Amino acid sequence: EREEESVVHLGISHISLLHNGNSVEIEDSAISTNVNAGEIIKVGVQLYRILKHKDIVESIKVSEPFEFAYTEPKLPVKLDEEDSYILEIFMKAPAFSYSGPIEIELKN
Repeated sequence: EREEESVVHLGISHISLLHNGNSVEIEDSAISTNVNAGEIIKVGVQLYRILKHKDIVESIKVSEPFEFAYTEPKLPVKLDEEDSYILEIFMKAPAFSYSGPIEIELKN
């Protein structure tokens, strides 16, 4: 028999990007939703909010209790487009309800 998936509530106050000691808060990034525990959720971020042209993202760390899963496009990512670079970051939701911010650290 399949176990009943538990539903958790995510009350994300905001999402911040961190890189080399700098931090920028993403506008309108508050999320209030119910998801299954461990479900993969997607966040699209505009990398030029914190990175510069030609910067490279080699790895990503997301704040607990979330767990980094993968990105589209896949890492490493080089910011070779002049005007826009949206990176979709997929992370695993926690097994319990969570209220607060998410920090996404971009590392090169």
